[in-house]
Amino acid sequence: LSRMMVAEPCRLLYMPIPGAADAAIQRVMLELSRIPHREALLALGIDGVVEQFCTGLMLADRSAAEIQAIGASTAYFRFAIVYEPVARLVDIYQQRFVELREMLPRWPGLYQLALAAQRCAAPDAGSGPESDIDNDTDPHHPLDLDLGITFRQFVGAVVSGKYDHPLWRRQVDYLAWANTYSRLYRPDQLAELVADLSGIAGCEIRLGVTGNNAPVPRARAANPAAACYADTPPGQLPPDPEQWREQLVDDALVAAIKNYYAWDFKLYNRTADKTGEGVQG
Repeated sequence: LSRMMVAEPCRLLYMPIPGAADAAIQRVMLELSRIPHREALLALGIDGVVEQFCTGLMLADRSAAEIQAIGASTAYFRFAIVYEPVARLVDIYQQRFVELREMLPRWPGLYQLALAAQRCAAPDAGSGPESDIDNDTDPHHPLDLDLGITFRQFVGAVVSGKYDHPLWRRQVDYLAWANTYSRLYRPDQLAELVADLSGIAGCEIRLGVTGNNAPVPRARAANPAAACYADTPPGQLPPDPEQWREQLVDDALVAAIKNYYAWDFKLYNRTADKTGEGVQG
């Protein structure tokens, strides 16, 4: 709960979860908080600054008495974004392990996972890499950045549970008390979030991001060609992600992801729109 962002003037509480909409919502929370030096904080990077300094933007920056009062208050609008687990992993894989794979050495946690997966000759999607890495930047066994890792290798490493990282951590770990939130939104409900925040703040809110993060079509085993890129190294994928994004997932991968993120699927599927109609799983 200490990670929650507070916009005191508007009585808003937001729980950041790494995802496509998070950066834009953090900027909105910063602007609505009216804390000093907002422009400098935005220029330096919100994430890094709030971890090192007491800015007043995070719940952890408040006194024990203030935190208790905020926690007990019914005046705050508490919200978060919940991502569909399969689409979430596809997004992470595309952004970090395909498009930005040359930067993996700068991110030790991601590099360690990729190196372990690459060293495993034939990782199983349900079990992940078979050995841990003592030195994730060993110059004698560096990661082949051009080869990279396949989506199946990435999923196997994630669901092995050996490589914890905020990017793929279970969302229920961020939202341990989901029932206390005023509203949980899906990425395809950002227009509703904008309308709600605009009404609460009494001014026009712009997120500058559109939410798609729709569930990735799940290939059937009867049509193996529909997941023909699950085992393709990033360097061999077509240059246009639209050509391969929907062809990464087969039944075995869906089963592994569903097993590991069981509670995240429940959380996502109960995130209803304003008509009360839940999302179909």
